[in-house]
Amino acid sequence: MLKISATFLDEISWDIPHQNWTAAKWDQDFAAMKKAGINTVVMIRSGLARWTAWPCRYLHEQCGTAMPETDLLDLFLTLAEKYEMRFFLGLYHSRYYSSNNQWDKEIELNMGVAKEAWERYGHRKAFQGWYLCHEISVNSGNIIGLYSSLGKYC
Repeated sequence: MLKISATFLDEISWDIPHQNWTAAKWDQDFAAMKKAGINTVVMIRSGLARWTAWPCRYLHEQCGTAMPETDLLDLFLTLAEKYEMRFFLGLYHSRYYSSNNQWDKEIELNMGVAKEAWERYGHRKAFQGWYLCHEISVNSGNIIGLYSSLGKYC
């Protein structure tokens, strides 16, 4: 039998309000994941369009994103450390620049997100790396360039 040891954390910035669970509810979820054998969690993305999962000053200044009341990135790192899990941070998807073939701007935004996240959270024990959140189904626009640039940068 194949064991599942990793899962995604969806910060739910698109279709459901992403600040809808309390810290206690997230703690219960992490405890259940640990009990099920999960040792790695991947936050699917830092944010999407106007909504972010953590108060990223760079995105707020560059794109006018909302500043969330709860810093889910800090909470997820805290819980990953509590339950001895590895954590990987997903980057940001503007939904605008990539859709409008402005790949350089999408890359620039994500480099700013990665830089700020690393400065604020890179020292955390659970922080193990990055997840590139832009989905690939075809080689549209410059998606390969985006992956290459961000992968090298991170």
